[in-house]
Amino acid sequence: MKVGYIGLGSLGAGIARRIAESGFELVACDIHPAALEAFAVPGVERTTDAIATAAQADVVGVCVRMDADLKDLVADGALFKALGQGGLLIINSTVSPDLCRELAAIGKLHGVDVIDAGVSGGAPAALRGELSIYVGGDAAAIKRARPLLDCCAKSVLLLGPVGRGMEGKLLNNLVSIANYGMSAAILDLGETLGFERELLRQALMAGSAESFALKAVPGLLRTPANAAAMRELLGKDLDHARELAPPGDPSMRALIHAAQSMIERLSHAAGGPNRVGTRASEQENAFDAASLVERYFAHMRARQLDDLAALFAEDAVMTLPDGREIAGLAAIRGMYQHIWASGAPSPTPLATIVGPNGAATEIEARLPDGSSRRTANFFHLGADGRIARLSIYRRSEP
Repeated sequence: MKVGYIGLGSLGAGIARRIAESGFELVACDIHPAALEAFAVPGVERTTDAIATAAQADVVGVCVRMDADLKDLVADGALFKALGQGGLLIINSTVSPDLCRELAAIGKLHGVDVIDAGVSGGAPAALRGELSIYVGGDAAAIKRARPLLDCCAKSVLLLGPVGRGMEGKLLNNLVSIANYGMSAAILDLGETLGFERELLRQALMAGSAESFALKAVPGLLRTPANAAAMRELLGKDLDHARELAPPGDPSMRALIHAAQSMIERLSHAAGGPNRVGTRASEQENAFDAASLVERYFAHMRARQLDDLAALFAEDAVMTLPDGREIAGLAAIRGMYQHIWASGAPSPTPLATIVGPNGAATEIEARLPDGSSRRTANFFHLGADGRIARLSIYRRSEP
């Protein structure tokens, strides 16, 4: 078969190179000339024209970054029309399972089969033919694709119809992102206990805590540029993973909390507030409220103003214990700056009750004179999952 491969980023280039080195006739395509120039494989035709690539191929593999990139590439069926009757599209990008099913339906109109084949392992594993590939699609289409899948993979996991491969890949990524978050958190805890961070990481890698996440997490946070790129990719995967289970699912809730902490950490390392991976609908508010409250107090303790402000809606209102109202995000930011500048202690949450539209938390603050003050915070979430109103009431002493 003649193969076209579109998307020559780090992973896509590794897959395409492995295909070429396995003896398949290949046309390599990327819209970026620099990517094409770097893909200097003898005997491989290179082009920036995706439609022309499909017109020459029996099978097209795709590894682009975002859902929008894949939609633009298909161009309402133009790519399928170029592939022609009997063509096959293999989606290696990590995208929404619903998008895979949507493209499969469009492909059928043109006589083209679509399979989703999410990949795990990265470019080095692709070059060695050691990827793990999560596949969804029609059995006959998968059988046609097997020679290409097998040349790149140590394991090809058949999970069901179109979309199931991507669901499996997203679950894999959700575990990875959550593990990154937990690994970073355990190193934070070690520092709190007085350990040198890197020495502790190496010690944990020598024991039963050894993991890919613990190995990889320092590199993810090494530079602002790398952290920003990973925030975009992992945040996108987290958004898709949120849609796999109904709001309030307890298993998903546990994973999302750890994974979201990693997205926020990447955002902080990138030098700005998190704007990725925090989508929420009105039905998800109860599901997200507990996590939001925990993040609120974590940012309060760390004095992370940008991350704290990102939890509030632009038109949020804060009601203080004396009855005053602070309206608008800018004014709320100013209030927190004033509180921190005054040396006020960080509050400690004692108990949280989650409701359908938010959460109520009892908190205690230790004052410089040794006494304590208790308040109740009521977090009311808006339709976007951010704090629309925060009402703070002073509690009488027990």
